[in-house]
Amino acid sequence: MKQGTEVQKVSVKIWRDLIPKLDKKIEAACLRRDAYLSKVIGAEVQRLDSDVSVPNSEQAFAFISKRLDRLDRKLVSFTLDSTVAERLNKVCADKRIVRDAFFNRLIFWLVASPNVVDRILGANWESNLREAELAIGFQWGAPYPLDDSVIGSLVDPLWPVHEHFKLLRDGTLAASIDAGLEVDALAQSSSPSFYTCMLNDKCIKNVDLTGLNTYLFDIDVPGTAVQREFDGDWEVLPVS
Repeated sequence: MKQGTEVQKVSVKIWRDLIPKLDKKIEAACLRRDAYLSKVIGAEVQRLDSDVSVPNSEQAFAFISKRLDRLDRKLVSFTLDSTVAERLNKVCADKRIVRDAFFNRLIFWLVASPNVVDRILGANWESNLREAELAIGFQWGAPYPLDDSVIGSLVDPLWPVHEHFKLLRDGTLAASIDAGLEVDALAQSSSPSFYTCMLNDKCIKNVDLTGLNTYLFDIDVPGTAVQREFDGDWEVLPVS
């Protein structure tokens, strides 16, 4: 952050498994953790606000909070640009988003290994994205060291994943059949996005990532009227 920038301390409970992974990557890249995250969040909060077009229901908010509490977490403080922190707080309040879920989801994607990302998005997501972008004349990468585009990719590391979802919405790409994302009929009809695609217990082995969601349709929340009605449609009658 620039000298003289007003900052704000934000305390978040982070899944313990993510902390050493993040620290290792930050150290390897010779970055200052909080200044870097402040830059990344500055870009992501705009996407969060756009992706989550309607607020979570109170039931969805409570459900995500409870699932997040199942993860072993540690209190961590981040010093962020005050403007970024206040913008994030407002979006989370307006859209009824569990703020800690946002932080955990963001860091999860920042530190996820290629194998984990491929398991969630599908093994060919990156090559399909590159082919689609090249077809419209977009060139990946930069020929010059520390070119503006290189710096841009550093402070906007999730851009390719967001672009993947954008092309899914545009119909340019089709979802990989091996993708681990939970995309139900409602999600498909309203177009998938990074912050509305559902993470669950199917994404990685032996871990339930439901608490890392920033939006859930009520049909995915146990106990809601919509979910009960859906279950009723599939009720199995006892054998007489």
